[in-house]
Amino acid sequence: MGKKLSQGLLKYKNIELAYPTDANEVFVKIPKNIIDQFNSHGYKINDNEWEDKAVRLVAAWNTHPDDVESFLNIIKS
Repeated sequence: MGKKLSQGLLKYKNIELAYPTDANEVFVKIPKNIIDQFNSHGYKINDNEWEDKAVRLVAAWNTHPDDVESFLNIIKS
C-alpha cells in the first residue's frame, strides 16, 4: 500500500517525495494547506513536520486500497 499511496501523491505537482518508497512508509513533502485538509478530516500531522520537511506516512499491514483512495481524495476536496 505504500507504493499505491506514493504513486497517488505524486499525481499532484505541489507534492514531492523526500525519499523513494520501498516499503510501507512514504516520506513526502506536503504544503501546509493540504496538511490542514488532512488534519480537518481527523488525521494528525505534527506542527514540526510542516512545510519544507518530510512527513512520514505509514500504511499498516491491514491498510485496504479503499483507505488509500479515501486519503488521496481528501486532496481533491
